[in-house]
Amino acid sequence: VKYAFFLAMWVIYYAIARRVLGKTVWASVATLSLLLLYQIGWKIHLGVTHTAMVMFACAATLLVVLYMVERGGSRSVLDYMLLGLAVGSGMMS
Repeated sequence: VKYAFFLAMWVIYYAIARRVLGKTVWASVATLSLLLLYQIGWKIHLGVTHTAMVMFACAATLLVVLYMVERGGSRSVLDYMLLGLAVGSGMMS
């Protein structure tokens, strides 16, 4: 379960970097640079499942908020449901 959250976090951070930076190369470098952080690169393997879920929830919340900002005034109920799921998963962790 922990590594599923970790992989999902990685994919979401890549999508965020792709939206913000615009290029695949820089998005890959930005996503892989997360491994240089001690808490992610080393300490994640020590059995802290709740931390992986929090990182996933933070990434998902940022992605949904970026998507909502890009769409501007044309937000739907689905956007708010996705935001609620992301924030709710963060609170559950």
